[in-house]
Amino acid sequence: MAAACSSSNGGTTLGAIGSSSPSAKSTSTAVTIRFEARVDANNDLMFRTIPNATCLLRWADHEPDSGPAPFDVSSDSEGMVAFSARVAGVETARAAVACQDGNGVSAKYTLEIQGSVDVPAASMHAEYVQQKQGPVRPSLAEEVASQMSDEEIVAAHYPPRPDRATSADAYSLWLERVSHPAALWTGPRVAESRRRYTGIDVSNWSGITTHQPSTQKFESIEGQWVVPNVNQNVNFLESSTGYADSAIWVGLSNSNPPPGVDLDLYQGGTDESVTCTYIVGDPGHDGWYCLQASRAFYEPNIGGYDFNLPGWTAPGDTFYAELWAGNSSGVAEYDGSYLWFYFQNYNPTTKQYTYDEGDYLTTPLAYANFNYSNWIVERPVNFYSNGQAYLPHLADVGTESFSAVHSSVKSGTWIPFESLPYDTYSMYDAESTRLAYPVAKSSTTFNVVWTAYGTEDPAP
Repeated sequence: MAAACSSSNGGTTLGAIGSSSPSAKSTSTAVTIRFEARVDANNDLMFRTIPNATCLLRWADHEPDSGPAPFDVSSDSEGMVAFSARVAGVETARAAVACQDGNGVSAKYTLEIQGSVDVPAASMHAEYVQQKQGPVRPSLAEEVASQMSDEEIVAAHYPPRPDRATSADAYSLWLERVSHPAALWTGPRVAESRRRYTGIDVSNWSGITTHQPSTQKFESIEGQWVVPNVNQNVNFLESSTGYADSAIWVGLSNSNPPPGVDLDLYQGGTDESVTCTYIVGDPGHDGWYCLQASRAFYEPNIGGYDFNLPGWTAPGDTFYAELWAGNSSGVAEYDGSYLWFYFQNYNPTTKQYTYDEGDYLTTPLAYANFNYSNWIVERPVNFYSNGQAYLPHLADVGTESFSAVHSSVKSGTWIPFESLPYDTYSMYDAESTRLAYPVAKSSTTFNVVWTAYGTEDPAP
């Protein structure tokens, strides 16, 4: 872990992590935080701010609402903010940061990121994630799993078990998933209303949905993917700055709700965003400076709020998400009146599994017939600081592969998407440029292929 020391002007000099921490009251004077980052390498950077806050970052010398939207990251219960940086040269990039928690407590910062060829790449994300791990759920052997009841499976913090006879492939995937010890993720949930997700009839979705008549419903959905690295190729930019965003998720939704009832959409997945600015330096040192953040999120259909799980996921991780309707104990039931979430993440650097689930992710279902199941890459609606909604550039996720593309209409029976009526969605910008499209690979896997960043458009 890099040590931090005070600088002569009251700021903080640091390698991977900062030690400045504002008081519990709002601060109006910006604190300067300095980083050194290895040129042409991914650097994991962190600083300390208000706990459980949303921080908006804007490159210096750009007026609000006149350039890319603020890059937003969340702090955890200790006030730590984690993000990644990639710098092209030895110049210094500066960004203004404004953080605020749910009670209106705020603080301001100036980040200075100095490129260097003499320092190692800053890396402490894996170490930090390990600090957020709680009790370890043991691996589950097949002979034990076959003897446990559905109630015992869920009570022991494993996701619902597929039926071995009717869903052999899904059962094998489940057994592999629970055969590893996994630590409970103990990081915070940060409510975030700045980003929202829209319905299936708009062009900012790309992926596959399966559907049934409105009188029938899905009970469960699952999906798995690798978190993409969206440190993008910035050659598409026509100006000196750019911001791009993407969200990858699975979800359950309905159609034709009763009069006066909004369309229900429950979803969970990962969000990846990146912001870049071009720095003109000495000959040979011009180039792009980019900051990237990745986090898990879930949305339990409560007034458009997402809940972020900051600091948990990183590019290259394998992320699994499952949502299901069940009883108050979490056992899957076709007419269950509670919605349950389960997330599992594998970090290939640490070779460790972590998971997240529990009552705090549960929401009673006022109405949901769940006749749609969705596996989606989305260009999320964002908001400028003046409140105007817009669609940013779509972050380059490359070819994003979904696996374990199953849904169920009966407890334990998982159905491949190709065995049901399904629709494919391509994503377009306001100029009718195709940004992404799906390609089926098998009955339980498909790819979403990224093709363009697109234009920055008004929100639908």
